Amino acid sequence: MTHYKLLLLLVSFFCITSLYAQKRNFLMYKDSVLGKDTLILNVEFSFGASSASAKQRQYSISIEKNGRIVKTYDAKDIVGYREGGTTYAPKVILVNGERRKVLLPRIYWKEPVQMYVFITDEGNKEYYFQNDKDENSPLHPMRDDPQTGYVNPLKTYLEEFPIAQDNEEVKAYIRSMKPTVNSFRSRYKVCRTGNANYIPRIRWGVLAGAGIAKLFLESYDFKPKLQGFVGVFADIPLIDGFSFHPELTYRKYAFSKLEESKTKLNVVYNRQDFVLPLMLRYTLVSLKGKILPYMQLGAELGYALKNESASQYTTTDPDDFIVWTESGIIKHDKFGIAYTAGIGTEWKIRSNHSLFLDLRYCKETTKDYLTGYYAVVSFNL
Repeated sequence: MTHYKLLLLLVSFFCITSLYAQKRNFLMYKDSVLGKDTLILNVEFSFGASSASAKQRQYSISIEKNGRIVKTYDAKDIVGYREGGTTYAPKVILVNGERRKVLLPRIYWKEPVQMYVFITDEGNKEYYFQNDKDENSPLHPMRDDPQTGYVNPLKTYLEEFPIAQDNEEVKAYIRSMKPTVNSFRSRYKVCRTGNANYIPRIRWGVLAGAGIAKLFLESYDFKPKLQGFVGVFADIPLIDGFSFHPELTYRKYAFSKLEESKTKLNVVYNRQDFVLPLMLRYTLVSLKGKILPYMQLGAELGYALKNESASQYTTTDPDDFIVWTESGIIKHDKFGIAYTAGIGTEWKIRSNHSLFLDLRYCKETTKDYLTGYYAVVSFNL
């Protein structure tokens, strides 16, 4: 047991020191005196906060000690440095036909592609990439140039994957790639996995639902009742299978509790409203094929066009005779909030048309509330 604790302590110490080392700043430069590369650890860099300073540090950086600058290094003398967890490397780019040696932050690194960002003289960001095979060549710009016919080579690189050669939808997705890391990363995932389900799509359509609803109103015991609704929906992709799924539905409810005995209470309840479910949906897009399960969770915001009840009960008059008394129409809250959760399955009929079927549970948070179990069918147009 003692050896186990010692081993656990050593592993923990190694993990902590490794994480600390990854965050430490360093600078490696070409030492002309010693004739070799020299590494400085825990270095403090002198950076300004202005955009001019951000552009300037692409060509030279300074280190400081006790708040004073002690030395400045040009990009041609630097092998690389790390600051704040970001690695910077000296690279050659072409700016208006001119070769420039600049220090660029590496914002993406996954074999065989490395990506960097450059700030132009006008203060705009431009993205470049480098393939490991051309380490000493100028970086390739990640932008199309219609005037010269230049096409972002990363598009050609992605189109070499088998799925891009067989799937026109994937090809169109690649050609719409913007010169950003996130744009490339999402398309690279589609090509690397060979799974077109990773392509994010904004979808909208119509829906219809039906299920068993039960009303809880004061002390009345209502039986569950079959209810239905119709509406529209949208599905907006977020990241890796997550999407924002709002709906707008119209619902109508009618409940009654009628007793044969005159000593018991009778009541009716009528309601029609617009409901706005706002849900976070997770779809298992990692699965290949046309059937994709999903789960969802969220809240429903309701606005009642009509929300009222009326009751009838027995009382006694001054002569101790039993008489019927009516409550009149009782107005209830127009606004309400409910929680909802469910699971479902998407059937991809075509690349841009899917049929959704889900089962969901809803419960309102108001004092007088509805609960329900519903089956919902949706179709994106």
